[in-house]
Amino acid sequence: MAHHPHPQGGEYLGTVGAADAQAAIKKAIEARRHLKRHAYESMNDLPQFHEAVSMFERFLTEQRHPVSVRWVFQEDLLRRSRYRVLIRVPPYAGNAELVAKVFREGRAKGLVEIVALAKTARSVAATVWYPKLPGEEVQGWSSGLKVSITEPLPTALAVSAAVWPVLQCLPWYRRYQVAGVFVGTRAWAAG
Repeated sequence: MAHHPHPQGGEYLGTVGAADAQAAIKKAIEARRHLKRHAYESMNDLPQFHEAVSMFERFLTEQRHPVSVRWVFQEDLLRRSRYRVLIRVPPYAGNAELVAKVFREGRAKGLVEIVALAKTARSVAATVWYPKLPGEEVQGWSSGLKVSITEPLPTALAVSAAVWPVLQCLPWYRRYQVAGVFVGTRAWAAG
C-alpha cells in the first residue's frame, strides 16, 4: 500500500477501493445497530453511571479502540488538527467525580452523551456531556443515552502536567477554549 503525505500532517495510506468502502459502510451500519440496541429512550430507562460506562467500554471494544477510559474536560485538551490532540497527563484530579456528576444531571434531564474524544495506544480520552445551558440543544436528539466516538478519532499526544501551564499561556490554547463545542469545562461541570 502506498504512503502519501497528508496536507494536515500524517499520511494517507492509499486510495479506498469499492470493497474497502463497502466494509466501512457495513461497519457504520453495525455501529448504528449497536447504538439502537443500547439506546435508552426515557429518563426512567437511562442506566446508572457505572452501567453506562460498561456499555461505552463494550462499544469501544467493538470498534477496536482501547477500553481504558481517561475522563477529561476541555481544559485537559488542545486540539492541534483533525488528527492530533494534546492531552494533559495526568488529567486534573477530580475529573472522574465531575464526570459522574454531569452524568447524573443529564440522566435527570433524560438525555446524556458519553463520547470518545481522542486515543493513545492504551487509553481513550472521553467526556460526558448533555445540553445544560440555553442554546446547547442538539437538533435531532431530545432524549436517551448516546455513546459515540469522534470521527476520525484523533491521536492524543501526552503533555506533562508540569508543562501544561505553559501551553495555557499560548493564544492557540485560549482560542481552543473559546471554540470548544460539546466538550464541557470543569466550571461548566461543577456549576
